[in-house]
Amino acid sequence: MHRSSDSIASLAAALAKAQMALSNPEKSLTDILPQFADITLEHCREALLVGMAEQRAEVADIVGSDDAPTFENTVVALERSGRLLSRVSLAFFGTSSSLATDAMQALEEEYAPTLTAHGDAVRLDPRLYALIRAVHDDAAAMAALDPESRRLVERHLTEMTA
Repeated sequence: MHRSSDSIASLAAALAKAQMALSNPEKSLTDILPQFADITLEHCREALLVGMAEQRAEVADIVGSDDAPTFENTVVALERSGRLLSRVSLAFFGTSSSLATDAMQALEEEYAPTLTAHGDAVRLDPRLYALIRAVHDDAAAMAALDPESRRLVERHLTEMTA
């Protein structure tokens, strides 16, 4: 495995382990949190790129499906997409807020437009919008959802049209 892939995998594994450990009341925060001192700028740079690519692939799978759009295969799948990017972003922005070095701030400035463009590409994807609109417009399916799930569909639709 490539060295940067190893460090991304290590970072993702540490964050996943921390996330699982949060539910264990016997663990302290020092047992759970990733070792931020070990995270380098290169780890962040590579992990952000991999996280964005992974989410793009997950969204491509959603919009490329031949199945009729449903709450599960569209909205739930979209909610689950980008898990690596979410974990990496939490670590990156947590680190950058506590380690405001020139290099870290430069990396933030470098990736802010990239992350914004990535989020826009997901929210403004007309194929994804059409799928979420179809889920929303299926009155029987929407009526069968619990209030939280209906609100989630409406929130996604609103975010994509606002």
